Amino acid sequence: MTSLETKFVDGLFWKTLIIGAVSALIGWWVMSVHFAGSVGLGVLVGAFNLRVVSWISRKILQAGAQGSTSSAFWSLLLVIKLFVLFVLTFVFVIIVGANVFGYIIGYSTFLLAIVWQLALYMGREDDLVEDGDTESL
Repeated sequence: MTSLETKFVDGLFWKTLIIGAVSALIGWWVMSVHFAGSVGLGVLVGAFNLRVVSWISRKILQAGAQGSTSSAFWSLLLVIKLFVLFVLTFVFVIIVGANVFGYIIGYSTFLLAIVWQLALYMGREDDLVEDGDTESL
């Protein structure tokens, strides 16, 4: 099941970047270069956030599979990641001067990527069953 999760998150990451690039191009065409840059910043922060959460979640699951039930360290890393996310948003919007609406649009592109990725995986039971693992269905 781990390979499915890895493939899913990798696909989600790349789809976020693709949708973000298209959104930035549309923002440049409709609004301005500044707006497009703000969308791009939001996309990069969202993709970075997705990668970090995926990595930490994978580590928590691996520790659980090895019998370790203490995930305090990894939970602390998630809290630190959330703080870094707030700091990055503050820096990009307040200090750098990114357009707030563009930044939010860029950061939210991962939601469209989730819909796209789920649409590709709907009804693909052959990918969900690995080596006779039918309990997870």
